[in-house]
Amino acid sequence: MNSSVPRTSGIYKITCIANGKIYVGSSANLRIRWEQHCNDLRRKAHHSIHLQRAWNKYGENVFIFEIIELVMPWAILDREQYWLDKLKPYDRSIGFNIAMNAFAPRLGLKASNEARTKMSIAQMGRKQSVETIAKRALSITGRIVSSETRSKMSSANRGKKASNETRAKLSAKRKGRKNSPEAIEKMRAAKIGKPRSQETREKLSIAFAKEWIVIDPEGQVMKISNLTRFCKENKLSRWHMREVAEGKNKHHKGWKCFYPESEI
Repeated sequence: MNSSVPRTSGIYKITCIANGKIYVGSSANLRIRWEQHCNDLRRKAHHSIHLQRAWNKYGENVFIFEIIELVMPWAILDREQYWLDKLKPYDRSIGFNIAMNAFAPRLGLKASNEARTKMSIAQMGRKQSVETIAKRALSITGRIVSSETRSKMSSANRGKKASNETRAKLSAKRKGRKNSPEAIEKMRAAKIGKPRSQETREKLSIAFAKEWIVIDPEGQVMKISNLTRFCKENKLSRWHMREVAEGKNKHHKGWKCFYPESEI
């Protein structure tokens, strides 16, 4: 069901063939987002009660996933809003969407005390992506920031250096947090094509020059001192190998990777 969906960013539509209703959304990784929808629906835990009820009534075989438009990550929310306005899937006679606003999905919606309690319990211990936090902030303030405004804000802050105290506070807040796969993919896509300074390259070289333990697909164990160079020589992804070392993936192309202090 999911193998034909590409791992790219864009706007998508989920259609229930049984009643013709649709759900519109966006993601930096369409395949992962479709998998998340399916997993939530199968667990009867989807955020859209309307989509969940249709799934329960008709079964998953009557739902199809379609890509409406491929979009660069920084334009996703603008284009999602365009398609929400055009297709109106938040109209109960048309679709399953709950929110009308891509930038502030909770804007104008009121939850009962029971619903708020359930959401609070469900969120306990969960880490939120930067995008989710931004959306929540917008829903609270009621402000929708245009692309032009965001660009101006970005330009105004470019080149500014935070004080040591500010950096220490930000570092303390970030400790222990984990970004969602979707957020990681958006950050990766946003960096594509951006040149790195010589200073940054030297820092990365030092950071990745520590010792690692790797196991090849044949089971041979070896210790290496430079993961970046090793991956380049063996046509592997350094980032995927680091994810294996961090326990996020079991292997990368059959290769396994460990920190020296880890147990094999």
